[in-house]
Amino acid sequence: MLNFSENCTPDILTPYLDGVVSKLLVLLQNGKQMVQEGALTALASVADSSQDHFQKYYDAVMPYLKAILVNATDKSNRMLHAKSMECINLVGMAVGKEKFREDAKQVMEVLMALQGSHMETDDPTTSYMLQAWARLCKCLGQDFLPHMSVLMPPLLQSAQLKPDVTITSADDENDIDDSDDDSMETITLGDKRIGIKISVLEEKATACNMLCCYADGLKEGFFPWIDQVAPTLVPLLKFYFHEEVRKAAVSDIWTTFR
Repeated sequence: MLNFSENCTPDILTPYLDGVVSKLLVLLQNGKQMVQEGALTALASVADSSQDHFQKYYDAVMPYLKAILVNATDKSNRMLHAKSMECINLVGMAVGKEKFREDAKQVMEVLMALQGSHMETDDPTTSYMLQAWARLCKCLGQDFLPHMSVLMPPLLQSAQLKPDVTITSADDENDIDDSDDDSMETITLGDKRIGIKISVLEEKATACNMLCCYADGLKEGFFPWIDQVAPTLVPLLKFYFHEEVRKAAVSDIWTTFR
């Protein structure tokens, strides 16, 4: 269903929505956790593909999605919680700000609570939460501005992260095993072996991409943060060794000043 619907236009999908949505809701309520996660992903894709045609189903679907978001907070339910977050935001974007506005406030309260909690480094909710904020910003536009004062400081902190680099001798046999570490990227320059922690660079790239999303969603509303964002991003355009960080910086600067 996911693979089919994501390649569908609304006019192809709409005649089948009654059956598709009703069956996905049955799986969402009665299936095991893995099935529920799949149903959420499929429902998100169906909503995204059908766009405003999904408004007909919004009032029936959203209470179930919010219930999962609020209740699936145990470690064993982390992915279910993350998937519900994704589904809610894609449904909200499909039906539009006016329909989604009140529920969006409740969703943002949950996200704000998560933002202030200590999350483990391997928690899948983290990346889903960042995407959720970006989608909410895109959907709500200027109505999203009151939350920026809380979101921007940690985001700028991530965008300003310094790479975690270790330099050793290329001939040092004790460091050979480290080259197989998936968390490190190693390159050899002359007689030196340089190790760079990938997770730090990924966090930095994600933060830069998020800044781009906020600038695009808020337009002139992003102006108060330009003085902080520009000095962070401009140095990344030149001679920065991580391609994804450099791409994100280019995209963000273009979006911000456009």
